[in-house]
Amino acid sequence: MIFLGADHNGIVLKNRLLAFLKKRGVAFVDLSPVRRVPTDDYPPIARRVVAAVRRKKGSFGVLVCGSGNGMAMAANRFPDIRAALAPSPAYARKAREDENANIIVLPAWWLTTRGATRTLHQWLTTAFSKEPRHRRRIRQLSTRNG
Repeated sequence: MIFLGADHNGIVLKNRLLAFLKKRGVAFVDLSPVRRVPTDDYPPIARRVVAAVRRKKGSFGVLVCGSGNGMAMAANRFPDIRAALAPSPAYARKAREDENANIIVLPAWWLTTRGATRTLHQWLTTAFSKEPRHRRRIRQLSTRNG
């Protein structure tokens, strides 16, 4: 299951990603505002997606905002969340392979629809490597002092 959220800067791209996921038969839930609201803020939207990902084991999240930075910062405040800003397929692949990212954050200002769908596809089709060094580092992220 994929949970998606976008603020006013990311809503158009997020809607295009919904069409991409639907076409491929990927199960998703959109936790964004229904329409573009210029006053919506990214922290509450990120919290909704984070809560859903933490609640449903094995699920993933997709967050979209202008730069991607705000959503990534908001999501990474929570335990067991590894949200990775991915402006390209290469970033997405490494985020899954090495950090086992459970949320991908896409920067709407810098990605075309094609770039975003390619990046999302790469992230969804890449598996965590499970190498001991990566597992060790993820455990360190889960401790209070890193």
